[in-house]
Amino acid sequence: MHRSSLLLLLGILHLCCLLNAEHITSGTPDVSEMWGYVQVREKAYLFWKYYKSPQRVSSPEEPWQTVLFAAPASTGRANFLGVGPLDINMKPRKNTWLRKADLIFVDSPVGTGYSYVEDESAPVTTELQEAKDIVELLKILPKEIPTLQSSRLILVAGALGSWHSGKIYVDVGQAIYNGTLNLMIGGDSYIYFAFVLLRSRKKKLGAAYTCHIFDLDYCCYRFFLCQQQV
Repeated sequence: MHRSSLLLLLGILHLCCLLNAEHITSGTPDVSEMWGYVQVREKAYLFWKYYKSPQRVSSPEEPWQTVLFAAPASTGRANFLGVGPLDINMKPRKNTWLRKADLIFVDSPVGTGYSYVEDESAPVTTELQEAKDIVELLKILPKEIPTLQSSRLILVAGALGSWHSGKIYVDVGQAIYNGTLNLMIGGDSYIYFAFVLLRSRKKKLGAAYTCHIFDLDYCCYRFFLCQQQV
């Protein structure tokens, strides 16, 4: 999609949220890409961008994986500078993680990237509040992305590291345990996606409701090192 078209659609989505829509979603006709806003609190909105992997294959025995990146300006930085299907020059990225997983980028916390607030009291002031916002987002996303509930969700945080990710994971795990979220979360190690992309070997994910959270910056660094060894 051309950058000008994307900016126009983002403007329309923003206008819809200003008109008090709780959530609004748009996307490509084939639903390979979707994006939208979710109202996670009064006057607080998170922006997300979803990519469906063209290699998506899923079964009850081996669910497909979906990686959710929650970080400031994630839809730009983690996407175009990190592991998304296109680089910053809109050129296809050879080693995009989209080859092995669906990707969801979230501009978190509210007030960063395309996420926004409508009141000065609405920005996040604690890690706990940000984690709660992600839980609220995950309550809505399965309605927009039906395959999310049958996928194994891996949480990734950039810039602020795994300490920050852990805050999010605790709340997400608690919501699953309490039955307010119907999701599977799980993972392997920080090198998992680099490994499967570069070596094309099959590797089972961890047990249901277990999660290894890793830092995006460190993971991309290790991914780069592995590329040099191929």
